[in-house]
Amino acid sequence: MNIEVTKDSVIILENSDTPHENEYKITECRFNFDDFTNSFQVKRAIFTILSTDEMYETDIINNKCDIPAEVLKHEYEIVKLGVYGFNIDENDDLANRFSPSYAEFTVPTGSYEEGALSPEIITPTQYDLYSQALQEGLNEVNDKLDELVDTVDGKIEEIDEAIENAERLDINAEKTGKITSITITRQDGTTKDVTLEDGISIEKMEIVDKHLVVTYDR
Repeated sequence: MNIEVTKDSVIILENSDTPHENEYKITECRFNFDDFTNSFQVKRAIFTILSTDEMYETDIINNKCDIPAEVLKHEYEIVKLGVYGFNIDENDDLANRFSPSYAEFTVPTGSYEEGALSPEIITPTQYDLYSQALQEGLNEVNDKLDELVDTVDGKIEEIDEAIENAERLDINAEKTGKITSITITRQDGTTKDVTLEDGISIEKMEIVDKHLVVTYDR
């Protein structure tokens, strides 16, 4: 877990992972002290089980400490994480002490149990299988991205071609829903109306060989 300590508060930073019981070498707390709290000679972390008031204390060395194994056995329990520090004067007496407000976290549960098979060294064959599975997943993602790019590029090309054809004819054509008339607007501002028979609607308008072709739905 990543923890920030100020004169007033202990703060567990977002996206910090809380280790489960029996995990190996990942039960570490990493502290970042502000100028005030960093000045103290001795710093300690206190883990208190909220429901039972059981308290476990450990020294913070080089801004790090491990979460006691006893704490991680309390699955789904709320734990108070406190920090305190103090200085000793030249007579070995307590000079001062600080103790900011504590933070809280819930102990999650893990799936590893004591007595399970010991970890084994991974074989070259297993490594090849893992690498192959990872590469296949990456290839699938890349294929999907290529398909998306091709689709977008194709649509852009179609739109560009239609615009170019319309500009050659010096017209703008528009169809909205099923209508019984068309208005062709030339780019010089003049218009031409085409009136259709009653009951006939437009199914499609397209430019073919530099001509506007209208298909009717009869």
